[in-house]
Formats: sequence, structure tokens, C-alpha cells
Amino acid sequence: MKNLLNKTALWFGVTVVTAIVLKILFTAISSSEFTLMLNPANAMLEYIFDTRSVHTHSGFYFPDLNITLNHTFSGENYLILVFCILSLTAPYHVFKPWQSVLVYIGILVTSFMLTLIISALRIISALPVLRIQDSMPWLNSFWMQRVEGGIIYFSALLLVYLLFKNVFVRIAQHYKARLQQAVAVARMVVVYRRNSHQL
Repeated sequence: MKNLLNKTALWFGVTVVTAIVLKILFTAISSSEFTLMLNPANAMLEYIFDTRSVHTHSGFYFPDLNITLNHTFSGENYLILVFCILSLTAPYHVFKPWQSVLVYIGILVTSFMLTLIISALRIISALPVLRIQDSMPWLNSFWMQRVEGGIIYFSALLLVYLLFKNVFVRIAQHYKARLQQAVAVARMVVVYRRNSHQL
């Protein structure tokens, strides 16, 4: 029990420190218009729609789509949120130290990839909103994008959490079953040795 609490506290601390470092890193290397996550998001959007963007002072402008990819689409804070949720859900206590490190790195990489995919989905879903706004200019662009982004991000976050929680629960149950089996075998060996000495 003490070992479980120590491992849980250790990886909780590592996760929180990593989140703080990522936030500081993103803030330090980001300008007012461009962010670290915006470049891969731009590349993904160019690939999906087979088009090219124009580098402007406000972001990446896509003439064919009539959309500007700016810092509001970067998803940097979302990356940190996804990473924290997945890392705090992972059953590090059932792994060996080197396995825990691999799981931790895997969660960080997975969070990055998921953020890119979800950000791309958010951008794609924003296109109809922008087209509606062209015909209804009285709609508030800022709030429409916020609402649309909030729905996409929250839904994806909930889905990712439920999916990975189910996977982590199955992993924990597998390791627990293996541990119980090993304990049972060890007890059988001890009983067998005692009986053989008595004979």
C-alpha cells in the first residue's frame, strides 16, 4: 500500500512539473501571432485539403478556404490538459520503473498527436460556421468560434478520457491477475517444500 502511494505521488508530481514546464516553454517560444503547435496544425490542414497557406502577420491564411489559422487554433493549452488527464489516469503503480517511464513518454507523444488531430477537426468544423457567418454578418465571429471550439474540445476530451481509462483499467486488471497468480504459485512452492522436508 505504501509503495502504491509513493509511486502515485511520484508520478503525480512528475506530471504537474511537466505541465508547468510545457506552459512556460510554450509561452517563451510563442510570439503574439504564431505558436509552436500552429506550424504542424497548418501542415496538417494543407495536407487534408490539398491546398497551400499564405504566411501573414496574423497567422496562416488559406485563400481557398477563406480562413486564417491564428493562435486561437493552436491547442497548446489543450495539449497540456489532455496530457495531465491521461497521465493522472495511468496506473503507473502496476509497472516496473522502466515501464512507467515508457508509458509516460508514450502518453506525452500520444497527447501531442491527439491534440493535432482534434485541432484539425476543430478547424474543419469551423468552416461551415464561417460560411454561415458570411451570409449572416450579424453573428458574432468571436463567440461563434468559442462555442464551436468548446463543444469540439470538450467532446473529444471526454471521449479520449473514457477510452484511455478503459484501456488503463484493463491493463491494471491484467497486472493484478498476474501478480495474484505469481503469489499463488509462490505459496504452492513454499507448501511443497515444507511438505517435502517433513517427509
